[in-house]
This record gives sequence, structure tokens and C-alpha cells, in this order.
Amino acid sequence: MVLSLSILPLVWLGSSIYYKNGVTTNGYIVGVVFFLIAAFLDTLITVPLFIMPNGGNYYTFFTDFSFWIIAIELVGVAMLFYYIKVYPKVKTIKA
Repeated sequence: MVLSLSILPLVWLGSSIYYKNGVTTNGYIVGVVFFLIAAFLDTLITVPLFIMPNGGNYYTFFTDFSFWIIAIELVGVAMLFYYIKVYPKVKTIKA
């Protein structure tokens, strides 16, 4: 629950930093890249240090329903940022 709530401002901040220099990459692509980086770091850090000592493994971590809910939330917040902050500017530039 705490992670699910902390994802919101963290992804929003990460998106604002990414789009600061006028980049116009679609928010879905940015969200998927954020997710892939997070999953890679989970593979290297979270699972070996926190999940395995408590009897878990990679399979149970990556097939857990809450992991995928958080992944959808991460991609969704990046897309939301894009459509609120970036897309209106891109649309007016192209028009």
C-alpha cells in the first residue's frame, strides 16, 4: 500500500525531469521504460535482499498481482503526465 502511494509522486517527478528539456516522447513509451528499469532493479536488489531471505523467489515476486498493479500504475502516471503537461504543447506546435 505504501509503495503504491509513493509511486505517484515519484513517477510524476521523474516524468517532469525527463520532459524538462522539451522532449516529446509518448508517455506510454516513457512509462514502459520506467517500468523496465524498475523491474531490472527489482531483479538485482529487491528480490535477493528482501524477498529471498523471507522464503520468496523471483517467480513469486514477478507473478504477484500487486506487482502488476503497481506496474500499471507506474505506466499510467507517466501517460497521465504526458497528456496533461506535454501533449497540449505538442499539439499546439504541430497545428
